[in-house]
Amino acid sequence: MTTSRLDDGTPDEEATAPAPEAAPRTRHWRLAGLLVVPYLLLSLSWALSNPPAAAPDETLHIVKALGNGDFQFGEAGPPVPDEPTLENRNNSTIRIYDVPSRLVPKRGMTCFAYYTDITADCQPNALPKDVGDVEVPTEVGAYPPFTYVPIGIAAHLGSTPAQAFILGRIAVALMSAGLLMVGTAHLIKWLGRGAILGTVAAMTPVAVFITGSLNPSGIEITSAVAVASIVTAAVLRPESVQVPATHWTLLGVGVVLALSRQLGALVLAALLILMLVTLGWSRVRHLLVTRSPSFIVASLGLIAAGALTGWYELTFDHPAGTGTVLAPGAVEPFLASAYPLIDSSIGLFGWLDTPAPRPVVGLWVAMWVVLLGGALLLGRRREIWTLLAAFVGVWLLAFSVYASGYYPLGVNGQGRHLLPALTFVLIFAGAVFAERLTRVSVVAARRMFGVVAVLVGASQAVSIYWNGRRYAVGRGGDVWYFPDALWEPKLGWAPWLILAALSAVLLAVVIFRSRPRAGTHVGAS
Repeated sequence: MTTSRLDDGTPDEEATAPAPEAAPRTRHWRLAGLLVVPYLLLSLSWALSNPPAAAPDETLHIVKALGNGDFQFGEAGPPVPDEPTLENRNNSTIRIYDVPSRLVPKRGMTCFAYYTDITADCQPNALPKDVGDVEVPTEVGAYPPFTYVPIGIAAHLGSTPAQAFILGRIAVALMSAGLLMVGTAHLIKWLGRGAILGTVAAMTPVAVFITGSLNPSGIEITSAVAVASIVTAAVLRPESVQVPATHWTLLGVGVVLALSRQLGALVLAALLILMLVTLGWSRVRHLLVTRSPSFIVASLGLIAAGALTGWYELTFDHPAGTGTVLAPGAVEPFLASAYPLIDSSIGLFGWLDTPAPRPVVGLWVAMWVVLLGGALLLGRRREIWTLLAAFVGVWLLAFSVYASGYYPLGVNGQGRHLLPALTFVLIFAGAVFAERLTRVSVVAARRMFGVVAVLVGASQAVSIYWNGRRYAVGRGGDVWYFPDALWEPKLGWAPWLILAALSAVLLAVVIFRSRPRAGTHVGAS
């Protein structure tokens, strides 16, 4: 039995409840590994079965990765008019890098982008073996360079653009799996294995697709998952914040989140503020008064990482045609684009031109609604207010990004950019709902885990299969596309689709095995 006390030292009756049993010693790492391994295998299935350049702006990201992997800051492009047009915006974020000519994406590699009936067979077959370096501009030059460095180092090992894409994707997949491992282990340690319910809800098919793409968004999403896991544990088990291991863990994953993208630094700041407010001044003061070295170092490290990203933003990122975060005229179009934003955070692949089957998105949205609704219905007062505050904060942040960045150009935002901010809402709601439902009915909780296991596993496998159809025979081609495939990945379709299917089954088994045992609560490991 744990007793939470208010800042004046009196017991908080509402928050007093049996605490979930933490996983003993290092068992939480083993349990986390069982969940992360199938996600890593799914990421590799995406990385190895998806055609080169068949992910959002991948041809631009690889140029920046190659430049940053060679420790270049790059030169700014020529000045452009500060007018709200998409062309001006893109040109204003250009940086120019010297990259190996043999690895530069060749003309025609994106021949299928936005042409959904054109297969990946349109890509050039023979690539010249160029030598030397060449100056190449990229329109994603304004993104912070820090997480691009290891991606670029891996991509440099390739001898062709296709190999560079694959190696860069594998680097992203490995880093993402490591971040997911750290966050999941911490969550299980303090809240029990049933708390992974929110984690699997946050790792949508799009999130897994991005972790298998040459794009820093995968690192941003999984580092946000890790930070959100730590904050969730801190809110539900405040004593976890007193442990030095929590400080070092938060420092590691928080620095990655802050350095991944400008929005990542904002998400980190919002989550830390939410954690400190929820914990209350008495606990924070205790850490400061006792001069906990780990707490002080972690705090200074996170501040430094955020400041570094802020410095890069002010020094190098000057996009044209930006607006104000409080534009009243943006409210109506933002609301109109809210569901497409959610849709594209669940099942929209390629260059945002390859949607998952509608049942995948619909069932995933239903899962989110059940988790959020269940947490609000069964949660305690403090948990409900925390969840509502986080939910409102996500949409305020999404609106401010839309109003300042997308609305002036007349375009919509992308779901993968929403996911880092949304992770805490889903992870927190999943942890609360799983525990509270188990207290009400263990049978209902066990059935819920079974349904989620089937839904999540099937959605991940179907998404990879459906994406393959688009590049093998086009979106209008046969669903059973193997006999007529015009394009195939290395080794053909069979190895990667079998790997995806087995990984999805393994993921479903792990989720199913995480259900509460009869006669126990969800925190039991």
